[in-house]
Amino acid sequence: MHLRVFLMTVLLWSLPTAAQQPLLECGNTYECCIRKYPSLESCGPGNEAARAVRAIDSATDSANMATAIDGEAINSQLVHIARHLALILELEQVGGVPPGEPPNKQTHGHWWREIKTAVRNIHQKLKNCRSRSQLMASLGKARNHPARTPEQIADIEARLVEAARKMGEQAGELLPCG
Repeated sequence: MHLRVFLMTVLLWSLPTAAQQPLLECGNTYECCIRKYPSLESCGPGNEAARAVRAIDSATDSANMATAIDGEAINSQLVHIARHLALILELEQVGGVPPGEPPNKQTHGHWWREIKTAVRNIHQKLKNCRSRSQLMASLGKARNHPARTPEQIADIEARLVEAARKMGEQAGELLPCG
């Protein structure tokens, strides 16, 4: 990142100088290229400085992708879990989400398996999560369902523990992030 800033600073610093000089007197091919074409892309793929900048851009993009969290998918799984928790616990809503259908004790086992699958899906999607604030920022970008608030998430987490006890199991951490 620092190299990229340095290269861009040098580029910007050299542009006014290049514009004032009518002759192309330069010390190397890259300098001549920059003076003639005030953009790294114009200097061609053979230029080492241009390749270095592209490599830095690519590495930065890869790093951002590696740490990205799919807030839309996480939020969707949280809504799914909340809906099923409301069914199992026979509540009007959990985390702001109503059950969507009348409770039925015969389907509790099915809904519990759905919840456990959704929790595993969340854990998979949070492998690169660094902090709770990163998670909340990602959830804030959700569009399909309104993003879960910290209070709604706390309600879902508490109800998950309650449902696990009702189903005779232990509940692990719902959002293992930071």
